[in-house]
Amino acid sequence: MEREGREPDALQFLTVLHRRRGMVIGYFAVVVVVVALGTWLQTPIYEARAWLLVETTAPTYRGYEEMPLLAAALDVARARSVQTHRRLIISPPVLEKTIVGLRLDDTVDELAGRVEVETFRDTDVLEVKVQDQDPEAAAEIANAIATFYVEQSQSYSRQAARSAHDFLEGQIEHVRQELREAEDELQAFKREHRIADLSAETQATIEHLADLEALQAGAEADADAAEERGAKTRIELQRQPVTEDYSRVVQNNPVVISLQQDLVSLEIKRAGLLEDFTEESPEVRAVDAQIQRGKAELGRQVETILGQMEERVNPVYQALLISTVQQEAQARGMRKREAALLRSVANVAARLDRLPTNEAELARRTRAQKVADSVYTLLLTKMHEVRLAESMQLSDARLWKSATPPKTPVKPRKTLNMALAIVFGALTSLLLAWLAEHRDDTIKDPGEAKEVLELPVMGVVPFVRQERQRLLTEASGRSAIAEAYRLLRSNIRFAAVDKPIKTLLITSPGQREGKSTTVLNLGIIMAQQETKVLLVDTDLRRPELHRMLGVKNERGLTDVLVEQVPLSDVVRDTDFDNLKFIAAGPIPPNPAELLASSRASEILKELRELADVVILDSPPVGMVADAAILGAQLDGTLLVIEQRGTPRALALTGKERLEAARASLVGSIVNKAVAAPGEYYYYYRYDDYYEPEREAETTA
Repeated sequence: MEREGREPDALQFLTVLHRRRGMVIGYFAVVVVVVALGTWLQTPIYEARAWLLVETTAPTYRGYEEMPLLAAALDVARARSVQTHRRLIISPPVLEKTIVGLRLDDTVDELAGRVEVETFRDTDVLEVKVQDQDPEAAAEIANAIATFYVEQSQSYSRQAARSAHDFLEGQIEHVRQELREAEDELQAFKREHRIADLSAETQATIEHLADLEALQAGAEADADAAEERGAKTRIELQRQPVTEDYSRVVQNNPVVISLQQDLVSLEIKRAGLLEDFTEESPEVRAVDAQIQRGKAELGRQVETILGQMEERVNPVYQALLISTVQQEAQARGMRKREAALLRSVANVAARLDRLPTNEAELARRTRAQKVADSVYTLLLTKMHEVRLAESMQLSDARLWKSATPPKTPVKPRKTLNMALAIVFGALTSLLLAWLAEHRDDTIKDPGEAKEVLELPVMGVVPFVRQERQRLLTEASGRSAIAEAYRLLRSNIRFAAVDKPIKTLLITSPGQREGKSTTVLNLGIIMAQQETKVLLVDTDLRRPELHRMLGVKNERGLTDVLVEQVPLSDVVRDTDFDNLKFIAAGPIPPNPAELLASSRASEILKELRELADVVILDSPPVGMVADAAILGAQLDGTLLVIEQRGTPRALALTGKERLEAARASLVGSIVNKAVAAPGEYYYYYRYDDYYEPEREAETTA
């Protein structure tokens, strides 16, 4: 049962802290020592940092808008987000190249565990952090990872341009041959029919038709190139360790489908505008700008879809998938543009069909020559663009700041570790003490003993570490122990003013709670006042009084009970005046039956005549029935409680058994008491009270 309202929370906390000070100090010391040893014995870890600046949007250099094929080649590299760069930096290809380049012993997973890439909000800056036991090695690895990633980024950026270059080389040779044949046929027709140049109107129509056919051929070439790049990218995509479910999720996404359809519609619109406008016109340029914005939005949407999927998505796979989707969208758009231009070509060509036969044939041959020439010129221009793309520094990442060897380690953080150890050790030790206190069912102080047992506390005996010093046979007459028993003696007399207690039973709820020590010390204190005291050891199971008095347990109470030996034959003198003693005697097989016999009742009556006060030491009442049997026949009974040793439930059980036997309970004695903060028992200051006198005696 808890004591409510008896002491403030702060004082209660201090009381618990004082009681559990050994646990608190011990656990706190263990935590601090373990952390200190672990911190000082831990190998220092150094961290080097290299800074990368990445570009997440397309570059704006002069002439970019006029080179759509180059723009398409750059879209893959430039559309990456900062998070994509972050994942690619610690991807296996970069780490494998670092391990090989620096001849490291690490595996890819081991190196990845020591590398961290940190991003900064609203910036395109990445910080590559590498930890190692060697500061020089940490800096070297950080710089190598950053450098290799820049190289890889440049390689990926040029890959699309190289693919277009390979395709265009084959197309140019084919168109060159067609141009030669068209020129030869035109000259031969003019000579054969002796026809000069066409009229200005027909010439203008042919030139316009040639431009449209060149644009149509360019759209076809762009579509073929995009399909070629898309096919190669898809082959590389299939080599990556990710199932194609991701690809289907992206391609079947309604937003992605809508964006792709918008791009196709824009390409058709652009082709229609070219019937009446040139590529340099504001109307066509406006549509081109919309197409570029649509491609960028398509790339961002694919990244968003992938970002919402599981973390195990391969970043290389992610970049390749974005490229594949964009190439497919571009190929569809170019095919639609090609179809629209073919319709425009058919419309303009219909005008030439209305010319006279020879003039119409000359117009057709002139048109074929001009178309071949325009296509050839266009392909040469595109080849120049691709070569420029290959030769340019297309990497969208560059090393901004190289790593330098750090001077101080990042691990262990000694000051922080010790501070955390102190805080953690203090909090957990206090928590453990509080939990131990609340799980502790023992009686913790005299106030709780009074509250639990509802009996007056007749005496409080302080805790003494040395066992021999607990006995008044060894202790000083002015010790706290002696004073505690003097107060107990007075309280017993005050409690029996109307009817003096002549026979007193001292028992305890359990074992080793100090009842036998209490019997001996109380007997000595009472004998010092010229009171004849007789101590009787009725603990016929584990007698202790004879050992404390330094005598043998040869004859005693059992001889009187069993052998009918006269009581006077077993009474022994002690080293103290007015104090006599009866030992337990040989241990019988049936102690409870002996104490409950009529012979035992007769002996108890005879004991009253042998002394002024008879004090009986009995077995624990909470364990056997002996004490209850004796208590019912005596004037008073004292229950010895060990502070922080006797469980509340056991104490209540002992009290209930004595009350059930109708024993006269005088009160309790709290033994082995330790004062907590805020508690003041007289015996804790008793030695201090006599200190001046002792000093005077020493001086004298």
